[in-house]
Amino acid sequence: MEGLLTDMPVTMKLDQHITYPIDYDNTNLFWTLLYNAGYLKHQIDTPVGTSKAFKAELVNLEVKESFRLCIERWMQRQPHGFSAALNEFLSALLGGCPERIQSALNDKLLQSLSYHDMIKENSFHMFTLGMLQMVGDEYVIRSNRESGGGRADCVMRPIDGRGKMDAARAAVVIEFKHAKPQKGKRITKAAIAEQAAEALRQIDEKGYAHELAAEGFKTVYQYGIAFGGKFCVVKSTVG
Repeated sequence: MEGLLTDMPVTMKLDQHITYPIDYDNTNLFWTLLYNAGYLKHQIDTPVGTSKAFKAELVNLEVKESFRLCIERWMQRQPHGFSAALNEFLSALLGGCPERIQSALNDKLLQSLSYHDMIKENSFHMFTLGMLQMVGDEYVIRSNRESGGGRADCVMRPIDGRGKMDAARAAVVIEFKHAKPQKGKRITKAAIAEQAAEALRQIDEKGYAHELAAEGFKTVYQYGIAFGGKFCVVKSTVG
């Protein structure tokens, strides 16, 4: 779903044996359901068959917007206080305020999740990307795309009402890190903070913001966000 919403195809095979109730742990079965329902199409000319994989994408912008709105409605239906914290998170992220971002995440947003949901870096990445879809009509959001000397976890480019890049507003680069506990020891806040600092160093060393500067963006908010369990640290610089 992350790929589909950020214009990246999914690789799938058609599953000819659909049984009910649906086993959603079967990835190909899930994509097959979306394909058969008309939400996905071939990205390239690859023969369709159970033995051959092919790349698929959302059929059009209307379907992509519908999926984005589904995520937005899901976010808004979260427990009382979640929506206010979500709005605070987005406002702080787009305004260059790392302390407010960290507060919104730690005080409310991460508390809505199970500890077991946040055991991998990609878990936090996906959770954050879902929240960013709330501003998907104002920003082009790219995840794990080539940028500078590597792949930035998330790059946000503001657009105007006509869908054109709006370099007068600030762009955003985010790199995520996961502080893993050492055997027999608990994760410390200092260890999480060091991972956030490492994320910032990676943004700088890999030149993730250089492409944005070349496109004319005068301000680029760069965030290193690290988490351990249900606690995170946010560090930031402005390019």
